[in-house]
Amino acid sequence: MKRWLPFVVALVLLAVGLLIWQGKRQVEPSKDPAAQPAAKALAKAAPGRGGAGDMIAPFSREPDAEGTLRLEGVVVDEAGAPVAGAKIWVSSEPKRETTAEDDGSFAFDKLLGRSYGVTAQAGALVGSTMHLLSDKSPPVTIIVKQGATLTVAVTSDEGPIAGARVAVEALAEHAQTTAADGKATLVGVSEGWTPLTVRADGFAAHAEFVEISGKSKEVAVRLKRGAPVRGRVVDEAGAPVEGAKIFAIDASSYFGEIDSQPLAQSDAKGEFTVAAVAPGSYRFRARHADFAAATSSITAVDANGTRELVLLTVKKGIALRGRVVTTDKAAVAYANVSLAGSADGTRSTTALADGTFEFKAVALAAGAEALEKTKLLARSETATSKPLPLAQLAPNANVARDIENLELVVDQVGKIAGTTVDEAGAAVPEASVVAYLDPSKNGGDLMELMTQTATATSDGDGNFVVYGLGDGEYSLSGSRGGQMQWGGLPQNPTNAKTGATGVRVVVPGEGKIVGKVAFADGSAPKSGTARVGWLQNANVVDGAFTLEAVPAGNYALRVKGAGFVEGAKDGVVVKGGETTDVGTIVVERGRTVAGVVRDAKGAPVVGAKVYLGTMIVASGTGIGGSGEATSGEGSTESGGDGTFSFGGIGAKATTVVAEHSSGRSFAVPVAAGTSDERGLVAVIRGYGSMGGTVNAGGKPVEAQVIASPDGELKSISVVNAGADGAFVIERLPEGEYRVTAQTGGGLGNQSGSATAMVRAGKKTTVAIEIPIGDIELTVEVKGKEGAKIDAAQIFLFVGTVAANKGADLMDVFAKASGASMQFWLGAAFPNFAKLRAGNYTVCTIPITGNILDPATQTKINDHAGELAVYCQAHTIAEAPKQQTFTHTVPAMTPLP
Repeated sequence: MKRWLPFVVALVLLAVGLLIWQGKRQVEPSKDPAAQPAAKALAKAAPGRGGAGDMIAPFSREPDAEGTLRLEGVVVDEAGAPVAGAKIWVSSEPKRETTAEDDGSFAFDKLLGRSYGVTAQAGALVGSTMHLLSDKSPPVTIIVKQGATLTVAVTSDEGPIAGARVAVEALAEHAQTTAADGKATLVGVSEGWTPLTVRADGFAAHAEFVEISGKSKEVAVRLKRGAPVRGRVVDEAGAPVEGAKIFAIDASSYFGEIDSQPLAQSDAKGEFTVAAVAPGSYRFRARHADFAAATSSITAVDANGTRELVLLTVKKGIALRGRVVTTDKAAVAYANVSLAGSADGTRSTTALADGTFEFKAVALAAGAEALEKTKLLARSETATSKPLPLAQLAPNANVARDIENLELVVDQVGKIAGTTVDEAGAAVPEASVVAYLDPSKNGGDLMELMTQTATATSDGDGNFVVYGLGDGEYSLSGSRGGQMQWGGLPQNPTNAKTGATGVRVVVPGEGKIVGKVAFADGSAPKSGTARVGWLQNANVVDGAFTLEAVPAGNYALRVKGAGFVEGAKDGVVVKGGETTDVGTIVVERGRTVAGVVRDAKGAPVVGAKVYLGTMIVASGTGIGGSGEATSGEGSTESGGDGTFSFGGIGAKATTVVAEHSSGRSFAVPVAAGTSDERGLVAVIRGYGSMGGTVNAGGKPVEAQVIASPDGELKSISVVNAGADGAFVIERLPEGEYRVTAQTGGGLGNQSGSATAMVRAGKKTTVAIEIPIGDIELTVEVKGKEGAKIDAAQIFLFVGTVAANKGADLMDVFAKASGASMQFWLGAAFPNFAKLRAGNYTVCTIPITGNILDPATQTKINDHAGELAVYCQAHTIAEAPKQQTFTHTVPAMTPLP
């Protein structure tokens, strides 16, 4: 899953779609997809937990109690024939699996009455669905289809690695061992973003998210030799703690825990040994069922391992106990209860038959703020509660002792009922339905609206009921066989208000897109990719491509490859059961961008990796390697004389960065134009490092930290500061940097910055203070002279800045001393909080059109740098504490 950076206007605009639909086709850390809507509704309570930087906050489900219900089902192929011998997994905790009988049937006993994710795999076939289990629920049908094939090549500095375990472990499990050539092939892999882990004796474990799309995917993984790390887990009294699971978090990464499998476990003496950790900086985390999770400070590991024992002190924490009830105080059996805001991230459990629930070993910070930010939410079969803070649920609670008698009232009992149908009006059985509050039609907090989703599965006659809805207007979409809407947002959602019945949700059929790619002279590029939506792509082979199983809808098609400029075709209409031939997309050969990589003395550098793109993003250790960096539009390697060359480059301005084991260059600009750009020189600068702290209001805070060469944002390094405010960037090329820290995960964030000089071979220390105030500013957007504006992206900068188009905002962000960003989607205007009095600039990008439509988003992203930006100075006074500013702007300039 690529993390979008709020400082990049093109990616920010796409964030609307990603925020709504992440988790539908993308893997989240929860093993229970059904628990995700409740967890997400609580996300605002603990933004960025695990490093505000963490794109993925820790999520855990408490072990399930033994239930009394039985989940029955059948696995069938697309023709409806039973699939014997299929493996089936259910998202109980712990996860359970079984094998289908000869007639495709299967069953799981002793389950609780809650929602489960159920996945089946049979060879190359795979399918999944979500099922709400009760004593009245019908059997579940899982339709398996052709999955993707993932080939992973595992190497090291010593060559291919045989015997490495390669695994894709979401709900279903795929694992293979590499052969003598270092390759392993996994079949029947579901599409979407999924965690890939690779482990081999003597090497540090590797984990990354990979995007699985199309029918095949190849990934190269380079493992590093590791050294053992020893440690000890003790309780607050110093007594050893046995059975704690140990995880390692790369402190110089901007992902959190990707690998869900522990690296070690403490023994009876509390001691543990992680067999191999690559040199670098890490935080070690201990998890135990009876204790709150404990995370170490940043620990340096060299080629010989750690010099000192890693000591992890786990605390007992407190227990949260309560009951889920209806408005008339009747117990609600088997409700899903989610907790967010503790130091452990988001946790989930299932209430017992009498409605009681318990969270053990909860870690809460001292003070009233912890009670305010820690929230609970319950979701039953037919109703949900509102996410409420502990401060409201237990006004007299103390974070130093157990909190008892919590009462969660499931008072949101609205529902929408209807039928899932195909384009011809025929019922579609066993379809998944998702209902979400349309942000453009409902007031209130944007993040709350975008995460309040509910799901249902239609029965054998296509009938469905979505329960537990609050008042409002919802958008509903359907998809077949338990598979969520492919390609991002729903194409044509059905709108309905809470309480509606007889709603017809059209489940799109699937068609194909075929086409060709050619140059003006009729010759065809040998390779490339064709893509529609967020995920799906297909290979271009000898100028031809086929995109299969595309849900009916209107798409923006893009073709891309080495040796030609990206080609586009908008308004591609796909109909169920039909093949759409887009004809030949004529592409340009583009220009050549070439140059040489040299060291500081002018000597050519052989074997440097050279990246090209509008912005090159590195983690704290480098651009390539862990799948964490956005490495631009392409890469190549410098030859024996240090030279490099890119072909098929478009007319837009871009940049080049070279990276080598000895150092990295700053960004080398490539001017806009159609002429070849030759003679570029990328000078390798030796590596230094940077460490420091981030404080907000004088206290340590989790934050995302971005280091950029002073005055530009074309090459940046991104890491996370932990709960102690500490961060480290292991490798930075020598030079002067602007270092910016931001909290809040990107929407409505607060930020602060500092400057620092990095010297090769030395470590630079920097302290960043994020100013925090108590003023809130509402920004209202109005169309000039009645201009129609459907949405807007609004930026608030500290001080006076100027920008005329989207591309200018990169320079503004690079130089501004503070910045925040919000979306307005047509309903309630956004609020910027925790501000101080002073001079600011409001910059607005007006949007005309449906920004929730994926085709519109693709066009906006394509032209983000060209979008008009309107900036106006504004002074925030000391009082009142709630203020309003109206920004009157013209309509958006029409997109090409």
